[in-house]
Amino acid sequence: MKKNYKTFIHESAEDLDFIIFSAGKIGHQIKMNPKDLVSVVEGKFAFLIK
Repeated sequence: MKKNYKTFIHESAEDLDFIIFSAGKIGHQIKMNPKDLVSVVEGKFAFLIK
C-alpha cells in the first residue's frame, strides 16, 4: 500500500480456511489464509457491523 492505513477484517473471516481479495491489478486476485493476511498487513480482526 502507498499509505499506511489501518486494516480491519471482520471477525467472521478468522475461522475461514482462505479468503480471496483483489491484488490491486485488473484480473489478479490473491487467495490467502485470513490469519496470514492480518499478519502481513499488520491488521486486526474486529466486529464491523452495527
